[in-house]
This record gives sequence, structure tokens and C-alpha cells, in this order.
Amino acid sequence: MLYQITSIRYSRGVDNIGREKEDPDSRARIGRVLEIDPDELTRVPTGMSIELPYVMDSNGEPVRDKVFCPSSIRNIHIKANGVILIETLNSIYEFHVYEPAGQSHAAAAVHTERNREN
Repeated sequence: MLYQITSIRYSRGVDNIGREKEDPDSRARIGRVLEIDPDELTRVPTGMSIELPYVMDSNGEPVRDKVFCPSSIRNIHIKANGVILIETLNSIYEFHVYEPAGQSHAAAAVHTERNREN
């Protein structure tokens, strides 16, 4: 399923916890679309890292051979509304189901498969 990074916040530091990250690397990640299997995500052990493939850049352009690889996982929350929170050693990433304007989940999935084939 496709998810979009909607927020990146600090996960540590007395004055920073929960505050939105504004560094260039974090800002560049906002809006990027990844392929995430929530069931597989729940099996990632605490302390491990993950690699999730980027599908689209924040401008909607297809992305190849780039992966999201954050610091060690501290916690993963999958909310009832489909929002995923991944808390790492350094950051809290918030993901929402990606729905391109005018497309359904099924159409977005077909788009993803076509990008992989090319």
C-alpha cells in the first residue's frame, strides 16, 4: 500500500520532543511516497532499522533505487484510521495513506506496478 510522509518530528531532546524538524533533509522527505506493508511493519523488532522503497518524490515524479532507511526503531503505531507512526532513535515519522488527486487506491497500486516494471 502507498503511504506519504506527512510529518517528521524530533523524538528526543528535552526542548525538541514532538517539535517539527525543519532541517533540509527532513523537509525534502515530506511528501515523498513509499510502499509500506503494515503487517510486515508490525513484525520489525525494536532496535532494528528498516528499508522501505520510495515510489514517488514529493513533486509526484517516480523514484527508483532510493530507500527510506531511518535510525533504529523504537516504536511503531498503526492507528485505526490507517495513519502510521514510526518512532526511531532520532525522529517520529507520520505516514498517511496516499491518494493521488482523482485516483483510488487501486489506480495508485497499478501506477506503482508500472513504475517497477520500467
